[in-house]
Parts: sequence; C-alpha cells; structure tokens
Amino acid sequence: MNIEVLGIRFTNGSRTTKAFVDIKIGDIVIRDFRVCQNNGKIYIQNPYNCYKDADGKIKYHRIVDLPPNLLAEVNGTVLVEYLRRLREKKNEQQQR
Repeated sequence: MNIEVLGIRFTNGSRTTKAFVDIKIGDIVIRDFRVCQNNGKIYIQNPYNCYKDADGKIKYHRIVDLPPNLLAEVNGTVLVEYLRRLREKKNEQQQR
C-alpha cells in the first residue's frame, strides 16, 4: 500500500505528544496521528477523540482502526519521516 506523509506539526510544551502527523493511504487522508515520547521511547498513536462520559470521566475513542499489518507499515513510515524532519529542524536551529 502506498503511504505518504502529508505534513508534520511539531508541538511545543507538551510532555508526551511531540508532533501531529497527517498521512495519505491511497486516496484516503487520515489526520492527527500522534508521535509521542514517554520514558525515552518514541511511539505512534492513532487519531482519537476525547469526551466526558455521564459520570464526568474523560474517555478516549479511536477515530480509525487499521488492520495490524497496515498499522505497522503506517507506524514505520511515520516514525522514519518524523525522525528525518526532526534532524532537519535541529540542523536549521544550529545554523542560526
């Protein structure tokens, strides 16, 4: 399957979420995958909504569920592109 990273938006100040990533799989665009880092480990989270239930507790609901093999391919593509653009961003900052 052809997976393309359309854009990466780096965050400032977030402890866990480091960037939001939009991807295109074939003709389908999926927005807001999250690149997260916790205890030094980088991982990808599917897009999700959060809401308060009737008891006032915050709940999370994934927007899209991908088959395991496609999810692994998406995660790999997103991670490689995130790390590449992060290196570019750091190089630009060092040149200033």
